Amino acid sequence: MTSIPKAISPEYARRALAGCDRSRPVGRRDYAILLLLARRGLRSSEVASLTLDDIDWEAGTLNIHGKG
Repeated sequence: MTSIPKAISPEYARRALAGCDRSRPVGRRDYAILLLLARRGLRSSEVASLTLDDIDWEAGTLNIHGKG
């Protein structure tokens, strides 16, 4: 490769999501992280800084702390 790709293909994203064992807590966590990265376009630092307080369950919103 001469350069780093800007994004992975949808097929690779599907395969990564399918590889998570959602019957176990770690697999459910990994699946949620991958969804935030792939479908919401969050940066890894934004996902890593999330806390439960950032989730408004009633409103269905997520407060993201990042560049702006």
